[in-house]
Amino acid sequence: SGELPAAQALEETALMLFRPIFPPSSLTLTPSHTLHDLYLLHRSSLLTIHLGEVLSARKKPLALSIECLTSAAESSQKVAHTLAGTLSLGNPGASSPIKDVSPLASYTESRSMKKPAEALLRDARRTSAEAWNLLGILNETQGKNLPAAMRCYERAVQWASSDRISNDMKPHEGMLASEWASIWNNYSRTKRNMEKNTSQASLK
Repeated sequence: SGELPAAQALEETALMLFRPIFPPSSLTLTPSHTLHDLYLLHRSSLLTIHLGEVLSARKKPLALSIECLTSAAESSQKVAHTLAGTLSLGNPGASSPIKDVSPLASYTESRSMKKPAEALLRDARRTSAEAWNLLGILNETQGKNLPAAMRCYERAVQWASSDRISNDMKPHEGMLASEWASIWNNYSRTKRNMEKNTSQASLK
């Protein structure tokens, strides 16, 4: 619609409504309660991504969009790691990408929670990849910071794929072909540019 100020106001209001839902102890309750909270946390991360995009479209300071997208990535990663049982108490951000794993048995052994948990884990990985890809784009195009962009694209590839980074790697099951193409193309292009810059610098 092009009504960016209204979109920003709507997303900021929605995110304010989400905040009281996540007390520090909310992820230590029953599996069904935790799954519900994780679903809401993931929805808030999607809203935060959209807010970051709106802020960028409105030409707001780059740092604001980066803050939104980083928060979205961290929230989605928390969802994924909590579902998989790989969330470290010493590292609540848990930024290490998750490969092809299943949710905890407390979810998969439940007839009512198995499919929702599997879908949420898939979507959280996908959202993490999207947030890191957008962070890479902002760092590359607006921040003019190629090394920072490269780090973000690497993260995006890792969250979007089912293998270690290689020339023949494939996306995980939840990634759309168009999303994977965007992430992989951004990573490959930036890698080539980084190598070109390094090569030129060595010749001087």
